[in-house]
This record gives sequence, structure tokens and C-alpha cells, in this order.
Amino acid sequence: MDKVKTKLVGKKNEISDLKRFLDQKVIQFNNPDFIKDDPVCIPHLFSKKQDIEIAGFFAAVFAWGIRKTIINKSKFLLRRREELSNVQPLTHNRSPIHKPQCRGMNEPGQRRISV
Repeated sequence: MDKVKTKLVGKKNEISDLKRFLDQKVIQFNNPDFIKDDPVCIPHLFSKKQDIEIAGFFAAVFAWGIRKTIINKSKFLLRRREELSNVQPLTHNRSPIHKPQCRGMNEPGQRRISV
């Protein structure tokens, strides 16, 4: 019975240590000073939900490496997106899109391979 109590006390200490660690991380990460130099600042630049989602996606795509580079590349992509959204296509053809003929698994006589 003493071994069980010792294990339980040990688990409580581990949980207590983990909680203390996580509380410290909340204080570290959940503040404006941290956010301004982190890729999470990118979605915070917008107020419209659609823009927030796209900005968050761009930041997530670059979410590896140096934080400053991630932020700069995300901002660059967002500027390009904004520039391109103002450009109207110069030529527009209403003809149906040509679908290339691909030889695939759905052609008659082709077997499906299961993986």
C-alpha cells in the first residue's frame, strides 16, 4: 500500500510541476510583446474573418525557420495577394475549359490496384 501512495504522490508532484511549467509558458507567450515578433502577428493584422484565415494559412506555410523571415515572407505574400486582387483579367474567354485527355485507372479495360 505504501508503494501505491508513493506513486500517487509522485504523480501529483509531476502534475504540479507540469502545471507550473505551462502557467509560465502562458505568461511568456500570451502577451503583446511576444506576439509582435511571432508569426501569429500576421492574422492579427486583419479584422475580416476571410483575411484572418488566409493570413493564418500563409503564416503556417512558412512556419519553420527564423521568425523574422516567416513574418516578412507572409507579409510579402499578402501584399502580392492584395495587388493581384485589384487586377482585372485582360482577356477572358467564355469557351469551356479544355480538359486534357489523361490515361487513368477509370478507362475501360484498366484494372484498379489496391494499396
